[in-house]
Amino acid sequence: MRFSLIDGLRDDEFCIFFSKSYQELFARIYNSDFKCIKIENSEKITYLPLIIRKLKDHNYEAFSSYGYGGLIGEKIKLSNKDIKSLKNFLCKKNIHSLFIRHSPFLENHNLWPDELIEANRITYETSLTFSSDYISFKKTLKQKIRSSINHTEKSNFSINYVEKPIESSLKDFYELYLTRMNEISVEKFYYFDYKLFKGHFEKFSERCKLITIHDSKAQIVAGAIFLCDPKLKIVHYHLSASSREGLRHQCNELLISYAIFIFGNEGYQRIHLGGGIKLDESDGLSRFKRKFSNNKKVFYITKLICNPDLYFQTRSSFKIKNKEYFLIGDALEKK
Repeated sequence: MRFSLIDGLRDDEFCIFFSKSYQELFARIYNSDFKCIKIENSEKITYLPLIIRKLKDHNYEAFSSYGYGGLIGEKIKLSNKDIKSLKNFLCKKNIHSLFIRHSPFLENHNLWPDELIEANRITYETSLTFSSDYISFKKTLKQKIRSSINHTEKSNFSINYVEKPIESSLKDFYELYLTRMNEISVEKFYYFDYKLFKGHFEKFSERCKLITIHDSKAQIVAGAIFLCDPKLKIVHYHLSASSREGLRHQCNELLISYAIFIFGNEGYQRIHLGGGIKLDESDGLSRFKRKFSNNKKVFYITKLICNPDLYFQTRSSFKIKNKEYFLIGDALEKK
Protein backbone atom coordinates (compact mmCIF):
# COMPACT_ATOMS: atom_id res chain seq x y z
CA MET A 1 0.00 0.00 0.00
CA ARG A 2 1.34 3.44 -0.96
CA PHE A 3 0.38 6.73 0.69
CA SER A 4 0.97 10.30 -0.49
CA LEU A 5 -0.43 13.76 0.24
CA ILE A 6 -2.18 15.75 -2.50
CA ASP A 7 -3.87 19.15 -2.37
CA GLY A 8 -7.45 18.01 -2.88
CA LEU A 9 -10.08 16.52 -5.16
CA ARG A 10 -11.85 18.23 -8.05
CA ASP A 11 -15.24 19.65 -7.17
CA ASP A 12 -17.03 17.52 -9.77
CA GLU A 13 -15.10 14.33 -9.06
CA PHE A 14 -16.95 12.82 -6.09
CA CYS A 15 -19.40 13.77 -3.35
CA ILE A 16 -19.45 17.50 -2.49
CA PHE A 17 -18.27 16.92 1.12
CA PHE A 18 -15.02 15.50 -0.28
CA SER A 19 -14.31 18.30 -2.76
CA LYS A 20 -11.43 20.75 -2.53
CA SER A 21 -13.79 23.75 -2.45
CA TYR A 22 -15.80 22.35 0.46
CA GLN A 23 -12.67 21.39 2.38
CA GLU A 24 -11.24 24.86 1.80
CA LEU A 25 -14.36 26.55 3.19
CA PHE A 26 -14.23 24.67 6.47
CA ALA A 27 -10.45 24.59 6.82
CA ARG A 28 -10.69 28.36 7.30
CA ILE A 29 -13.29 27.88 10.04
CA TYR A 30 -10.95 25.47 11.81
CA ASN A 31 -8.05 27.90 11.20
CA SER A 32 -6.26 24.97 9.62
CA ASP A 33 -4.94 23.54 6.37
CA PHE A 34 -6.52 20.83 4.26
CA LYS A 35 -4.98 17.93 2.36
CA CYS A 36 -5.98 14.62 0.88
CA ILE A 37 -4.24 11.28 1.41
CA LYS A 38 -3.96 9.31 -1.81
CA ILE A 39 -3.99 5.58 -1.09
CA GLU A 40 -2.86 3.15 -3.79
CA ASN A 41 -2.42 -0.56 -4.10
CA SER A 42 -1.45 -2.46 -7.24
CA GLU A 43 -4.95 -2.16 -8.74
CA LYS A 44 -6.94 0.66 -7.17
CA ILE A 45 -6.74 4.24 -5.90
CA THR A 46 -8.82 5.77 -3.11
CA TYR A 47 -8.64 9.07 -1.21
CA LEU A 48 -9.02 10.36 2.33
CA PRO A 49 -9.69 14.15 2.52
CA LEU A 50 -8.59 15.68 5.81
CA ILE A 51 -8.32 18.91 7.74
CA ILE A 52 -4.82 19.22 9.23
CA ARG A 53 -4.80 21.28 12.41
CA LYS A 54 -1.56 22.54 13.94
CA LEU A 55 -1.45 22.40 17.74
CA LYS A 56 2.21 23.26 18.34
CA ASP A 57 5.37 23.42 16.27
CA HIS A 58 5.62 20.16 14.30
CA ASN A 59 2.57 18.80 16.08
CA TYR A 60 -0.69 18.14 14.19
CA GLU A 61 -4.00 16.28 14.32
CA ALA A 62 -6.10 15.29 11.30
CA PHE A 63 -9.84 14.89 10.93
CA SER A 64 -12.79 14.86 8.58
CA SER A 65 -14.38 18.24 7.95
CA TYR A 66 -17.79 19.32 9.24
CA GLY A 67 -20.28 17.02 7.55
CA TYR A 68 -19.03 13.65 6.38
CA GLY A 69 -15.77 12.13 5.22
CA GLY A 70 -13.83 8.89 5.09
CA LEU A 71 -12.58 7.03 2.04
CA ILE A 72 -13.79 7.98 -1.44
CA GLY A 73 -12.88 6.57 -4.84
CA GLU A 74 -12.24 2.95 -5.77
CA LYS A 75 -13.11 0.61 -2.92
CA ILE A 76 -10.04 -0.58 -1.04
CA LYS A 77 -10.72 -2.57 2.12
CA LEU A 78 -8.04 -1.58 4.62
CA SER A 79 -6.45 -4.40 6.60
CA ASN A 80 -4.85 -4.06 10.02
CA LYS A 81 -1.49 -4.12 8.25
CA ASP A 82 -2.65 -1.19 6.07
CA ILE A 83 -3.74 0.72 9.17
CA LYS A 84 -0.30 0.24 10.69
CA SER A 85 1.25 1.60 7.49
CA LEU A 86 -1.16 4.55 7.54
CA LYS A 87 -0.21 5.33 11.13
CA ASN A 88 3.48 5.27 10.23
CA PHE A 89 2.86 7.57 7.27
CA LEU A 90 1.00 10.07 9.44
CA CYS A 91 3.65 9.90 12.17
CA LYS A 92 6.29 10.91 9.64
CA LYS A 93 4.14 13.99 8.90
CA ASN A 94 4.02 14.79 12.66
CA ILE A 95 0.30 13.93 12.72
CA HIS A 96 -0.31 12.08 15.99
CA SER A 97 -4.06 11.40 15.74
CA LEU A 98 -6.82 10.88 13.18
CA PHE A 99 -10.58 11.31 13.56
CA ILE A 100 -12.91 10.18 10.75
CA ARG A 101 -16.59 10.99 10.28
CA HIS A 102 -17.59 8.20 7.90
CA SER A 103 -20.30 8.89 5.36
CA PRO A 104 -23.55 7.03 6.22
CA PHE A 105 -25.01 7.44 2.73
CA LEU A 106 -21.84 6.02 1.12
CA GLU A 107 -21.39 3.44 3.91
CA ASN A 108 -17.62 3.80 3.56
CA HIS A 109 -17.08 2.71 7.17
CA ASN A 110 -17.17 -0.82 5.74
CA LEU A 111 -13.71 -0.20 4.23
CA TRP A 112 -12.11 -0.03 7.70
CA PRO A 113 -11.43 -2.91 10.13
CA ASP A 114 -14.53 -3.55 12.24
CA GLU A 115 -12.73 -2.86 15.52
CA LEU A 116 -11.89 0.67 14.35
CA ILE A 117 -15.45 1.86 13.74
CA GLU A 118 -17.83 3.11 16.42
CA ALA A 119 -21.55 3.78 16.01
CA ASN A 120 -22.21 7.41 16.92
CA ARG A 121 -25.84 8.13 15.94
CA ILE A 122 -28.62 7.36 13.48
CA THR A 123 -29.10 9.42 10.33
CA TYR A 124 -32.24 9.59 8.20
CA GLU A 125 -32.85 9.33 4.50
CA THR A 126 -35.88 9.68 2.23
CA SER A 127 -36.40 8.22 -1.23
CA LEU A 128 -37.47 10.76 -3.85
CA THR A 129 -39.84 10.35 -6.79
CA PHE A 130 -41.43 12.57 -9.42
CA SER A 131 -44.84 14.12 -8.64
CA SER A 132 -47.04 15.86 -11.19
CA ASP A 133 -47.82 18.74 -8.80
CA TYR A 134 -47.51 19.72 -5.15
CA ILE A 135 -51.17 19.03 -4.32
CA SER A 136 -50.83 15.46 -5.57
CA PHE A 137 -47.55 15.09 -3.70
CA LYS A 138 -49.11 16.16 -0.38
CA LYS A 139 -51.61 13.32 -0.63
CA THR A 140 -48.73 10.84 -0.44
CA LEU A 141 -47.49 12.19 2.90
CA LYS A 142 -48.32 10.85 6.35
CA GLN A 143 -51.48 12.30 7.89
CA LYS A 144 -49.63 14.11 10.70
CA ILE A 145 -47.28 15.80 8.23
CA ARG A 146 -50.19 16.83 5.98
CA SER A 147 -51.96 18.34 8.99
CA SER A 148 -48.84 20.33 9.89
CA ILE A 149 -48.48 21.62 6.33
CA ASN A 150 -52.16 22.56 6.11
CA HIS A 151 -51.87 24.51 9.36
CA THR A 152 -48.78 26.36 8.11
CA GLU A 153 -50.36 27.26 4.79
CA LYS A 154 -53.63 28.39 6.41
CA SER A 155 -51.57 30.67 8.66
CA ASN A 156 -50.36 32.52 5.53
CA PHE A 157 -46.80 31.26 5.45
CA SER A 158 -45.23 30.92 2.03
CA ILE A 159 -42.25 29.03 0.65
CA ASN A 160 -39.42 30.30 -1.55
CA TYR A 161 -37.03 28.04 -3.46
CA VAL A 162 -33.90 29.96 -4.47
CA GLU A 163 -31.23 28.50 -6.72
CA LYS A 164 -29.07 31.64 -6.73
CA PRO A 165 -30.06 33.86 -3.78
CA ILE A 166 -29.36 37.57 -3.82
CA GLU A 167 -27.15 38.77 -0.99
CA SER A 168 -30.00 40.32 1.02
CA SER A 169 -31.87 36.99 1.06
CA LEU A 170 -28.79 35.09 2.16
CA LYS A 171 -28.06 37.67 4.87
CA ASP A 172 -31.62 37.34 6.18
CA PHE A 173 -31.18 33.59 6.45
CA TYR A 174 -27.78 34.02 8.10
CA GLU A 175 -29.23 36.40 10.73
CA LEU A 176 -31.97 33.84 11.42
CA TYR A 177 -29.28 31.17 11.84
CA LEU A 178 -27.32 33.28 14.36
CA THR A 179 -30.47 34.05 16.34
CA ARG A 180 -31.32 30.37 16.54
CA MET A 181 -27.78 29.44 17.64
CA ASN A 182 -28.09 31.97 20.46
CA GLU A 183 -31.46 30.57 21.52
CA ILE A 184 -30.21 27.01 21.84
CA SER A 185 -26.79 28.01 23.28
CA VAL A 186 -24.64 25.96 20.93
CA GLU A 187 -20.89 25.61 21.19
CA LYS A 188 -18.78 28.47 19.86
CA PHE A 189 -17.77 26.47 16.77
CA TYR A 190 -21.29 26.59 15.32
CA TYR A 191 -21.34 30.38 15.20
CA PHE A 192 -20.17 30.31 11.60
CA ASP A 193 -19.48 33.68 10.02
CA TYR A 194 -21.34 35.09 7.03
CA LYS A 195 -18.32 34.51 4.82
CA LEU A 196 -18.87 30.75 5.17
CA PHE A 197 -22.51 31.00 4.09
CA LYS A 198 -21.65 33.24 1.16
CA GLY A 199 -18.77 30.96 0.21
CA HIS A 200 -21.16 28.08 -0.41
CA PHE A 201 -22.85 30.03 -3.20
CA GLU A 202 -19.58 31.35 -4.59
CA LYS A 203 -17.56 28.14 -4.71
CA PHE A 204 -20.23 25.65 -5.82
CA SER A 205 -23.33 27.68 -6.62
CA GLU A 206 -24.73 25.09 -9.05
CA ARG A 207 -24.81 22.52 -6.25
CA CYS A 208 -26.10 24.74 -3.46
CA LYS A 209 -29.79 25.68 -3.01
CA LEU A 210 -31.68 27.74 -0.44
CA ILE A 211 -35.27 27.11 0.65
CA THR A 212 -36.91 29.64 2.97
CA ILE A 213 -40.32 30.07 4.65
CA HIS A 214 -41.81 33.55 5.11
CA ASP A 215 -44.69 34.96 7.14
CA SER A 216 -47.47 37.21 5.82
CA LYS A 217 -45.15 40.24 6.16
CA ALA A 218 -42.47 38.54 4.03
CA GLN A 219 -40.20 38.02 7.06
CA ILE A 220 -38.12 34.84 7.03
CA VAL A 221 -39.10 32.37 9.76
CA ALA A 222 -37.32 29.18 8.60
CA GLY A 223 -34.79 28.12 6.03
CA ALA A 224 -32.15 25.63 5.01
CA ILE A 225 -29.23 25.24 2.62
CA PHE A 226 -29.26 22.02 0.61
CA LEU A 227 -26.17 20.58 -1.09
CA CYS A 228 -26.66 18.62 -4.31
CA ASP A 229 -24.70 15.68 -5.70
CA PRO A 230 -26.03 15.14 -9.25
CA LYS A 231 -23.76 12.15 -9.98
CA LEU A 232 -24.89 10.34 -6.85
CA LYS A 233 -28.47 11.66 -7.34
CA ILE A 234 -28.57 12.65 -3.67
CA VAL A 235 -29.34 15.92 -1.85
CA HIS A 236 -28.03 16.80 1.62
CA TYR A 237 -29.91 18.83 4.25
CA HIS A 238 -27.01 21.03 5.37
CA LEU A 239 -27.39 24.27 7.38
CA SER A 240 -30.80 25.18 8.78
CA ALA A 241 -32.55 27.51 11.21
CA SER A 242 -36.02 28.50 12.40
CA SER A 243 -37.48 31.32 14.46
CA ARG A 244 -39.74 30.64 17.43
CA GLU A 245 -42.68 31.69 15.29
CA GLY A 246 -41.62 29.27 12.59
CA LEU A 247 -41.35 26.42 15.08
CA ARG A 248 -44.71 27.26 16.64
CA HIS A 249 -46.42 27.12 13.25
CA GLN A 250 -44.59 23.94 12.15
CA CYS A 251 -42.83 25.66 9.25
CA ASN A 252 -40.03 23.08 9.20
CA GLU A 253 -42.56 20.43 8.20
CA LEU A 254 -43.46 22.54 5.18
CA LEU A 255 -39.80 23.20 4.38
CA ILE A 256 -38.71 19.53 4.42
CA SER A 257 -41.82 18.38 2.57
CA TYR A 258 -41.31 20.93 -0.17
CA ALA A 259 -37.64 19.96 -0.47
CA ILE A 260 -38.66 16.31 -0.92
CA PHE A 261 -41.11 17.39 -3.63
CA ILE A 262 -38.87 19.82 -5.55
CA PHE A 263 -35.70 17.69 -5.56
CA GLY A 264 -37.66 14.59 -6.51
CA ASN A 265 -38.96 16.49 -9.53
CA GLU A 266 -35.41 17.54 -10.40
CA GLY A 267 -34.39 13.90 -10.76
CA TYR A 268 -32.68 13.24 -7.44
CA GLN A 269 -33.32 9.83 -5.87
CA ARG A 270 -32.53 10.44 -2.20
CA ILE A 271 -32.41 13.25 0.33
CA HIS A 272 -30.14 12.71 3.32
CA LEU A 273 -31.51 14.58 6.34
CA GLY A 274 -28.56 13.93 8.63
CA GLY A 275 -28.77 12.69 12.19
CA GLY A 276 -30.22 13.52 15.53
CA ILE A 277 -28.29 13.96 18.75
CA LYS A 278 -28.50 10.56 20.49
CA LEU A 279 -27.81 7.07 19.22
CA ASP A 280 -31.00 5.78 20.86
CA GLU A 281 -33.09 8.32 18.83
CA SER A 282 -34.72 9.68 21.98
CA ASP A 283 -34.04 13.37 21.23
CA GLY A 284 -36.40 15.80 19.52
CA LEU A 285 -34.24 16.27 16.42
CA SER A 286 -34.21 12.52 15.79
CA ARG A 287 -37.98 12.34 16.20
CA PHE A 288 -38.48 15.21 13.77
CA LYS A 289 -36.27 13.76 11.02
CA ARG A 290 -37.64 10.26 11.54
CA LYS A 291 -41.12 11.50 10.54
CA PHE A 292 -39.92 12.05 6.97
CA SER A 293 -37.59 9.09 6.69
CA ASN A 294 -38.16 5.77 4.99
CA ASN A 295 -34.59 4.60 5.52
CA LYS A 296 -32.17 4.76 8.43
CA LYS A 297 -28.39 4.76 8.34
CA VAL A 298 -25.83 4.40 11.11
CA PHE A 299 -23.25 7.16 11.35
CA TYR A 300 -19.87 5.70 12.32
CA ILE A 301 -16.69 7.37 13.50
CA THR A 302 -13.06 6.25 13.81
CA LYS A 303 -10.56 7.46 16.39
CA LEU A 304 -6.99 6.55 15.58
CA ILE A 305 -3.95 7.44 17.70
CA CYS A 306 -0.89 7.23 15.45
CA ASN A 307 1.72 8.34 17.99
CA PRO A 308 0.48 7.68 21.56
CA ASP A 309 3.43 9.34 23.30
CA LEU A 310 3.05 12.57 21.35
CA TYR A 311 -0.76 12.55 21.52
CA PHE A 312 -0.98 12.19 25.30
CA GLN A 313 2.00 14.45 25.94
CA THR A 314 0.36 17.17 23.82
CA ARG A 315 -3.00 16.63 25.49
CA SER A 316 -1.50 17.01 28.97
CA SER A 317 0.31 20.22 27.97
CA PHE A 318 -2.92 22.09 27.17
CA LYS A 319 -5.80 23.24 29.35
CA ILE A 320 -8.47 20.71 28.45
CA LYS A 321 -12.08 21.77 29.02
CA ASN A 322 -14.00 18.96 27.32
CA LYS A 323 -12.18 15.82 28.44
CA GLU A 324 -14.53 13.52 26.53
CA TYR A 325 -13.45 14.99 23.15
CA PHE A 326 -10.90 12.98 21.21
CA LEU A 327 -9.58 15.88 19.13
CA ILE A 328 -7.34 18.08 21.24
CA GLY A 329 -8.25 21.23 19.31
CA ASP A 330 -11.93 20.64 20.11
CA ALA A 331 -11.24 19.80 23.76
CA LEU A 332 -9.30 23.00 24.52
CA GLU A 333 -10.59 25.63 26.87
CA LYS A 334 -11.38 28.49 24.49
CA LYS A 335 -9.98 31.93 25.25
